[in-house]
Amino acid sequence: MTTRLGWFFLAAMLLTPLARGAVIVPHLYSVDRQVPDQSSKQRNDALRSAMIEVLVRLSGNRNIAIQPAVAQALGRVRRYVQRYRYARMPLPADAPAGARPGYRLHIVFDGRALERLLQRAGQPVWGRRRPATLVWAAVEEGGRRYLLGTGGNAALRKLLMEQAHRRGIPLLFPLMDLEDQRRLDFATVWGGFIDEVARASARYPAEAVLLLRIRRDGQGRWHLRWLLKNLSQVSSWTTTGDRLDGALALGIDGLAGIIASRYIVHAASRHGSQVRLRVTGVGKAEDFARLSRYLASLTPVKSVDISEVDRDQVVFSLQIKGDMAGLVRSLALGSVIVPYAVTVQTGMVARQGSSADTQTANELRYRLQP
Repeated sequence: MTTRLGWFFLAAMLLTPLARGAVIVPHLYSVDRQVPDQSSKQRNDALRSAMIEVLVRLSGNRNIAIQPAVAQALGRVRRYVQRYRYARMPLPADAPAGARPGYRLHIVFDGRALERLLQRAGQPVWGRRRPATLVWAAVEEGGRRYLLGTGGNAALRKLLMEQAHRRGIPLLFPLMDLEDQRRLDFATVWGGFIDEVARASARYPAEAVLLLRIRRDGQGRWHLRWLLKNLSQVSSWTTTGDRLDGALALGIDGLAGIIASRYIVHAASRHGSQVRLRVTGVGKAEDFARLSRYLASLTPVKSVDISEVDRDQVVFSLQIKGDMAGLVRSLALGSVIVPYAVTVQTGMVARQGSSADTQTANELRYRLQP
């Protein structure tokens, strides 16, 4: 072990940038609710509905509240609240005479306590690092056809962001600058040419690409088609509704369910195992800081320890939840490290193109990206 190890520990305290395509979801355990007053009844009702929202974000399960252990915990919701505060909301300009302003109740929950609750309930837990989804939306309404970002409609973008926040899904939107407009047009997005759109999306730091087609018919009803490409898999679904926010909410629920199923760590496999991760190209203290924070942020990783340091190589001992395949999927989220050994077989991991150079299945070899 070299003397640089001490510097590595010091550097681990530094802030580091996020991986390409991965986002640390802020405020994962907090919710705002509007209440008419500060009575205990209004507050307790708001606390319970907010706790359900956070549990849905963490588990990916829209029906989490019917789980017996969760339903019981909702009766003791104050045990899971870290803090809350009220802020008076201004009255709208057209409020009738004598109207009283309501309050915004900001609630922050104890994230670790909620995760323990989900584990006791046998439910999966989804961590804070999540794939960013780039949204291309084509809209047909009132005789107008446009791509979101070129034809205005800030209200639609706001609705999408609100629904995505409700489920803890990070969304990105294209700049719709001259380069985007040169590469893509309305017909390409509206027609669902997902591969062409995915190629045009390579300039953006997103792990998934979503094509959203929005149409309002002559009776005022909304029809939405969703097309998602993530991890080389393509999924599609449709939602409809008399109100746009309702149709968007159903669609975002579908998006969250698909993405969560691919990255979440299920409770049945949460005990996991120990894995050795060998990473080359770690030449500076800043490299180690960036790498350490990245590994610690991954959902399957319970703990990170250092086994060896030699020149530009560091061997980590990872305690993981789930199996190695789940860890490999999470390591692919972003571009902090790339596989050095990429062929996974039963009982061994072989370097691509070589049958002689093998390693045991509980060690993975990666290279740190610049």
